[in-house]
Amino acid sequence: MSNAKAIEKAVENCWNTIGIWSRSPDRCPRLTEFIHCYNCDVYKSASNAIYDRSIDNEYKLEWARMLAEAQIKSRERRTSIIIFRIGNEWLALPTIHFKEVSDIKTIHKIPHNTNPVIRGFANVGGEVETCFSLGALLNIQKGNDEESASARLVHRRIIVAEYNKKRYVFPVSEIGSIFRYFKDTLERVPTTVSGLSASYMYGVIKWRERYVGLLNADHLFGSLERNFR
Repeated sequence: MSNAKAIEKAVENCWNTIGIWSRSPDRCPRLTEFIHCYNCDVYKSASNAIYDRSIDNEYKLEWARMLAEAQIKSRERRTSIIIFRIGNEWLALPTIHFKEVSDIKTIHKIPHNTNPVIRGFANVGGEVETCFSLGALLNIQKGNDEESASARLVHRRIIVAEYNKKRYVFPVSEIGSIFRYFKDTLERVPTTVSGLSASYMYGVIKWRERYVGLLNADHLFGSLERNFR
């Protein structure tokens, strides 16, 4: 008989047959004194035998593996992103690039401008900034709420981002949340995403039961800079 089975046989004893967990009409006379098997020295001795039993190598290795994985996971740096919506598309950029989020400003059109990616100029914090259209750059259609003036007042925001010490200003339909994710939760861009938008994405993450496209900052801001020249 193995050590484990011997212990099982030993502990399957009085508390199961005549003790507090027994359904037998015969009851242990010591219950009058101890009230519950927990308080009995027989039960305590059996408990100690279980805790003191030897652990087989397979069990040790399994726990060592799980603990090592947990430590590696805890050391992984989660990436912080800010999630926002443009039209019907939910997108995100690393939080490190965000300098300011403010209420929507009046965007003044540039005379004779034919580039849809350049929206115009806006006064942001006392500074006149070039305002870009990510919707035009990514070929994103306007969402249904874009037609509502009240929705624009409630939801739309201006984002001031910074990349390579240069500022990029663009309006968004809505700010979602600051979110942190592990890199191994990043999924491939679905085939349903249009080709142009997909080319600017690292992948997608799950957030509040919807998929969010994680934008490639190098590619995105590089394209905005080229449009500005």
